[in-house]
Amino acid sequence: MDRKLPLCGIHESKVHGVLARFDYVCGVKADDSRGTIIRGGQKIMKHEVSPTHLEIIRNIELKNQQLIFPENAVMWMSGLLGSGEEKAVYVVRDRQSKIFALELINEKHYLNGRLIDGEYFGAVQAKGIRGVRLNPESVIGLEFTGLVKIREFIYGYEWGGFNAYKNKFINSIVAKRLKTKLKEDFDRYYNNYKDVHDRNVMFELCPPSQKGVKVFMKDISGVRRRFSIRLRGIDLR
Repeated sequence: MDRKLPLCGIHESKVHGVLARFDYVCGVKADDSRGTIIRGGQKIMKHEVSPTHLEIIRNIELKNQQLIFPENAVMWMSGLLGSGEEKAVYVVRDRQSKIFALELINEKHYLNGRLIDGEYFGAVQAKGIRGVRLNPESVIGLEFTGLVKIREFIYGYEWGGFNAYKNKFINSIVAKRLKTKLKEDFDRYYNNYKDVHDRNVMFELCPPSQKGVKVFMKDISGVRRRFSIRLRGIDLR
């Protein structure tokens, strides 16, 4: 990713010269635990991923689809974003309110689905999740081999699941406009990558100063704001 391109946030609060403030919960309800994790945090930068972060992630465990952090991970929080045949993705917030994503991978079925035009900060082997199934009651479900990738967190709405407004009609109108305006970008993904569909391409919400389609919508506090929306491929091959 072009390091000159600011990471997306809602308020233009500069952190090391990067727009990175989260004050809006995208794609989750206000009472959703993931919303609590996201709200008020900041995207972590590559230089902020410390040896302590890596050590904590090496020692994670999984129980009832929830990440269990070691004792030194004070105030760390996490929430499951989604899963497929080859991985599960969690959003994580550390004690400094820095937010990132973890990809827990099944290397036996991994086909290199990855975040496009985004940042990966590192990878570790977590022994505590090796051989653990995401759903312990599943006979043939997703089973992790221990590989965990740490990457940039992308927040917004799926191409096929834009629901920023309570009114379904308005949602459909705005989604149609976004898909028309951003069709060229979607086609670029489709023509250059495999497994492109409406769940692994996202409308990312960015500050209005950034390049993208301009849209007015309410933030988590109910205040109408202007956003700039662009596409991000989150799990393409």
